[in-house]
Amino acid sequence: MSKLLSLTPLFLFSALASAATNNHHGHHGCDDKFNADCYASGNVITRDVAIIGGGSSGTFAAITLKDLGKSIVVVEKAAQLGGHVETYTDPTTGQTVDYGVQVFWNTSVVTDFFARVKAPVKAFSPPSVRPTTIYADFSTGENVTDFTPSSDWSAYKTELAKYPYFNRGFELPTPVPEDLALPFGEFVKKYDLQDIAYSAWVAPAVGGFGTILDVPTAYIFKAQGDVTFSESSPGAALVSATNNNHQAFANAQTELASNILLSSTVSAASRPAAGANGPVKLVVNTPSGTKLVIASKVLFTAGQTTSNLAPLALDSTETAVFSQLKQTGFFSGLISNTGLPATISYQNAGPSADTFHIPEGTSNVMHLSPTALTGVHSFWYQSDSPVSADTAKQAVQAAVAQFAGESNGAATKFVAFGDHTPGGLYAPQEATANGFWAKLNALQGYRGVWYTGLLFEPASGPLWVFTKDLITDMFA
Repeated sequence: MSKLLSLTPLFLFSALASAATNNHHGHHGCDDKFNADCYASGNVITRDVAIIGGGSSGTFAAITLKDLGKSIVVVEKAAQLGGHVETYTDPTTGQTVDYGVQVFWNTSVVTDFFARVKAPVKAFSPPSVRPTTIYADFSTGENVTDFTPSSDWSAYKTELAKYPYFNRGFELPTPVPEDLALPFGEFVKKYDLQDIAYSAWVAPAVGGFGTILDVPTAYIFKAQGDVTFSESSPGAALVSATNNNHQAFANAQTELASNILLSSTVSAASRPAAGANGPVKLVVNTPSGTKLVIASKVLFTAGQTTSNLAPLALDSTETAVFSQLKQTGFFSGLISNTGLPATISYQNAGPSADTFHIPEGTSNVMHLSPTALTGVHSFWYQSDSPVSADTAKQAVQAAVAQFAGESNGAATKFVAFGDHTPGGLYAPQEATANGFWAKLNALQGYRGVWYTGLLFEPASGPLWVFTKDLITDMFA
């Protein structure tokens, strides 16, 4: 799937703990939060697998595990399943626009899942009438003239073909090939890929990785790889037959309802020591009070950020690995009342060839583009590290002001707004070179926890293939 494809993957852990009530104690003075006897029986949930994160991979995993006869519970911080798969419905016309994940990879794992949740799909076909693209510097509003991004990926593909390590997650050899750890900006210069660098930055599957020039090349190859290129051929990409990519997740949510804890977060965990057996116990803060989940295994599908992982009582081995990750910010959404023309798509571009026309700065609105809804435009916003929603919204309004005037910028309304942070997760050059991926892959199943999500596959189709294989490993 192509980004927002990436965008895959997979929200978690907001500050919802304050909404939790005290444990429904079965015994007065009982202060062991991991003791089932300290909870009313209805607040103790015992399952084969607890899935943390109900985004694309978490929902797919829940249905897959259910069909294998496993008992599951999904803990999701948002009020609905689906993560980065987001669809807006116009309240007046009923028209829908997908502002998260745009397309899905046409492969059997994907088509089987959509059929399973009774959400019909069709081949993606580009709109017959496309807006005119104007490349402009969003910081000044000036057009970037004499610049047309290349669509010739042949030299890039020649380098990509040297590394068959990305079919399932990151199975990098030891030692890691030096070029894969090289920051992409240096890799571009080393192999004379300057013409394609901007095209890589705007590629939907890569959109979550910030300004990309400092990101190790392995992550760009993973995102803009063989699957992504294959999706550009006719029939290779799928969309909802009803123009509502979120429908599959709404259907799954209805089916799984009694086994989902929405608007809920894990606040603490008790896990077996390394090498020991035993269940994982999770204290979960929910709108209806605190619950104790006792699971034989945990599948962690949310972004593996230090804040998201904090409640899992990581040991030093785990902390040494996960603390190396960097995360980017990413927001997508729909805006109205902008005064922007319906026939022009504005694409952010830097004036300098030194950065291959990728905009400078640590955060950027990537585009402002018309949608199928009259008067509604879409935007993507990225940052090299997380920023607040307000920061992103102000940047979008400032971009509108550059092309439609200050009054329109100030009047811009956000009709849909998706926080997809982390847009990307990656280990920087030194960590990647020093075997980060071998160390991370060795943590699968360690102390009862397994991992999937956008860290392993930035696009939903490959992510489901990875997750299906991982579930096989979990019960091997």
